[in-house]
Amino acid sequence: MCEKAEALANSTSWIQTAEEIKRMQLEWKSIGAVTRGQEKSIWERFRTACDRFFTRRQADLAEHKKRWAENMAKKEALCAQAEALSGSTDWDATALEIRRLQNEWKTIGPVEEEPVRGHLAALRGACDRFFTRHAQRHEIARAERVPRGKAICAELESLVPPAEPEEVSAFLARARAKALY
Repeated sequence: MCEKAEALANSTSWIQTAEEIKRMQLEWKSIGAVTRGQEKSIWERFRTACDRFFTRRQADLAEHKKRWAENMAKKEALCAQAEALSGSTDWDATALEIRRLQNEWKTIGPVEEEPVRGHLAALRGACDRFFTRHAQRHEIARAERVPRGKAICAELESLVPPAEPEEVSAFLARARAKALY
């Protein structure tokens, strides 16, 4: 068993090897006593091999968690950028930038699965808000022009001497038909 544990100590098949070593540890307990005076040295040999594997496994997991945290920070930054852009009216430049953010999201390495779901939903929400507004950009621009047009009409009305109501109505109708709507 010591030789088998020593052979497994350098394995990088973390899950399979961990299961095998745990099985071997249970089996170790079921094996009877060894030659008197050798119990401690044989146990130390077996335990050292097991500990070497689990120490390496722990270090590998810590390295993965560090990379996952770095990747998560990058994804969180992309979410913040997309959120900041979601209200933009610089349609073409913002559409390109949001698409770039979406592509960058895909290139970032792995992260822990559960927390990233919320960030992915936030990114999609910000992108959807922008692209919904992008699809309605002409209506939005038209709606922004209406108050300006009304202000121009009001100013024109204040400059024109009082006229017959029919003349004013006809003028306003012509102005609206030609310039604003």
